[in-house]
This record gives sequence, C-alpha cells and structure tokens, in this order.
Amino acid sequence: MNKELEFLQKNTSYLYNLYLLLKEIRGTYKSKMGEDLWKALNSSVARNYLLGVAALLDPVKDSQGNENLSIHILGANINLSPYEDTIDKLRRFRRKAIAHNDKEVMLVGDSYFDTYELKPDEVEQLFEYMVECLAKVVEFPFPKKQLEERMLTQIRDFMGEDN
Repeated sequence: MNKELEFLQKNTSYLYNLYLLLKEIRGTYKSKMGEDLWKALNSSVARNYLLGVAALLDPVKDSQGNENLSIHILGANINLSPYEDTIDKLRRFRRKAIAHNDKEVMLVGDSYFDTYELKPDEVEQLFEYMVECLAKVVEFPFPKKQLEERMLTQIRDFMGEDN
C-alpha cells in the first residue's frame, strides 16, 4: 500500500473511533456524566471529528498549489456530488467555528450548528460513504464490526460498566 493510502487508512480509522465515541457520549452516557464533563467531552470529540472529516474533503491541491492528503486521491472510486451541500456547510463550519473564532458565529453559542444548518445525520452519512469508498481500495486493520465492538468495550470499561 502506498503512503498516501496508508495515511488515509489510519486517519479514517481514528476518525471512525471518534465517530463511535461521539455517538456513545450523546446517547448512552449523556445522562451519566456531570454537565461540565459532558460539555467538555462532547465539544472536544465533536470538533476533532468534524475537523478531521472536513480535512479529508480538502481538494487535492490548495490555493497555493500545495498537495493535500484527502479522500479525493481515490479519484473515480468516489462520487461526492450527492453530498456537495453537506460538504459546503461542513467547510464553512470548519472555517468559521473551528479554525477561527468568527465573532458572528461564536457569540451565538451552541446554536452555530443551526447557523450553518449542519445536521449530525448529514455528516454521518457522508462519513459512512467515505469509509465505504476507502474500504474498497484499502483494507482496514480489522472489520468495521470488530472496530465498533472493540471501541464500545473500551468505552464501557472506562465508564466502569459490565460489557
């Protein structure tokens, strides 16, 4: 496997773990954590996940001509056109709310998701599609189902719960 695909494989596996962690934090564990811990963990994981997904969508070359390692190296193996609206919202969100503390966005508090009409389900569908396309080209370290089981076991162990 070439280095570019190896990077995408490792980075996508990391993002998939964040994706699973985010789903568990927002679902099972939200009511079990103190409010401050939940907000800090949810915000940190969500920002990392969204930033990572947005970075995977960067064009092959930036405006200065520097090459990016992105999902676009898959070429004909991926068709992102059905997701262009989500990609546009995600890029604006990254630029305004993650990469920069845009005053207009940051002063609205948690509603900046609403400002960009960025829905978690949209990002989830886009990311799942990207994982699916990448998995056709490179073999992941282990099947997705095993990754999910392993991550959920680790989360439950951390939370002190029986599996």
